[in-house]
Amino acid sequence: MNKPIFSECFFILAGGKGSRFKEYEKFVPKVFYPFEKDVPFVFYMIREIKKNFPCSKVFFLQYESYKKGEKDLQKYYEFYKILEKDRLGTGGAIKNAFDSLGVDNAVVINGDSFVNLDWKDFITYSLGKSFTLLAGKNSIEGKLNLKIKKPGKVIFSQNDKELVNQGVYFVNKTFINSMFEGIRSFSFEEALESKDLDYYKNDNLLFDIGSPLGAENFLKNFKSFVE
Repeated sequence: MNKPIFSECFFILAGGKGSRFKEYEKFVPKVFYPFEKDVPFVFYMIREIKKNFPCSKVFFLQYESYKKGEKDLQKYYEFYKILEKDRLGTGGAIKNAFDSLGVDNAVVINGDSFVNLDWKDFITYSLGKSFTLLAGKNSIEGKLNLKIKKPGKVIFSQNDKELVNQGVYFVNKTFINSMFEGIRSFSFEEALESKDLDYYKNDNLLFDIGSPLGAENFLKNFKSFVE
């Protein structure tokens, strides 16, 4: 039996608009929100990826392009785009990316999430599995009632400590094809809610700029990610 190999492909879900960031005349996709001049939010996550996997390929899964943010990011990193002809939802976008590229596995990342982790240990743990979700603490813990399940907020319990979905997934193509066969458009996060999931526990905090408080916490801390 051949040992599974990591494709070194990273899919970033980049469709969400930053509708809460009112200071901009037009809503900026959260993935490209500039927390410092001409440095999009996603820069920090890609930098962590490239530190660990220098030859990796990063793909943005998008319905629409955002040229300014893409131009700013190109100053720092090469990336690729997989544009949807129709809105497919996050799950449909992932399935479409696998079909387009023909790879066996990939890491999928929510575009509005930043989290530090031991990338190589996460991949080693995940290889050979069909699916692994990164689970840990949220930077806004105590401000949310984590006992209430919401889409994208899968709740776990380990040693009486509650963990949340940190928005990073190792996904095998067979997982997508077998669980969502014949389905073209769907929400990945909602589809996971009813599944028995394998997860990797991460000791670092999630910064999720999808909420105003998460964005505020990242703004307070992001300088430490630039070092």
